[in-house]
Amino acid sequence: MDLPGKKTTIYSAYKLEPAEVDFLVKKFNFIDKNKLENIVDKKIIAGVIIYHRNQIIDLSLKTKLDKLKNRLYEISK
Repeated sequence: MDLPGKKTTIYSAYKLEPAEVDFLVKKFNFIDKNKLENIVDKKIIAGVIIYHRNQIIDLSLKTKLDKLKNRLYEISK
């Protein structure tokens, strides 16, 4: 996943519906709907990863599961 330039790139497990894009634009006011690219990445499982300039907002299920796995590993030591 390359960091985009001036646009916002949203990676998701499936192509986002217009209503979902509208929700994200309202939730994250820095997203410009006209400069938005949605890229499908099945590895995410669910949720989204938002790349905007130097910001990365990872709301993906894959990351949450990875964090849980690491915590469980630390507990079992």
